[in-house]
Amino acid sequence: MSASRSFSLVRSTFGNLPVYTKYSNGRTRVETILRKIEPGSEALAAEALVTRGFQVDRVAPGHVYVKGDKAADLRRFLKESGF
Repeated sequence: MSASRSFSLVRSTFGNLPVYTKYSNGRTRVETILRKIEPGSEALAAEALVTRGFQVDRVAPGHVYVKGDKAADLRRFLKESGF
């Protein structure tokens, strides 16, 4: 983990970022999920996302849920951050 990153995450087996979109309630509720976050650093990840303008819905062990379909924006942010 570099000095500029306050949290770490693990890429998928094929090297993709662990960013997923979830639709629920008849596709009226849309969430973007950032998964595979290092245990204990979920709050730091949520804080980093809030400072970049993302609306964090909730934080769970290893996951951060962001309101809306922000998968492309979240991947761009993570790539710019060096993940």
